[in-house]
Amino acid sequence: MTLPENPDWGIHIMAAIAIVLLMGLYIIGILCRNVVFPAKKQNLRSHLAAGIPVGFITMGPYGKAALSGINLASPDMLFNLMITFGYAIIFGMMSRETLDKIIATAPVGGGRGG
Repeated sequence: MTLPENPDWGIHIMAAIAIVLLMGLYIIGILCRNVVFPAKKQNLRSHLAAGIPVGFITMGPYGKAALSGINLASPDMLFNLMITFGYAIIFGMMSRETLDKIIATAPVGGGRGG
């Protein structure tokens, strides 16, 4: 009989922290874009609310690809992290057109019925 392997929760916790950090930077990108080019149709709250699921979809695969390639023992680690964080902010800034389309096609009242 083989025993199941104990999960290493430290790895899972660090991955969750990294994704939350990237999502936070993604939201900062949305905020930056709304400061530089304010939306005419939708308000900032709508963009932030729609940015959460889009951020999970975007930052999950991005974090898996980008963060796994960073060597933490490298002297260039800090530069690589800053580039990765900058791209997360840029993804948030570029997402406004997508968020506008999602918000515009949403049912009136947020689909709450009634």
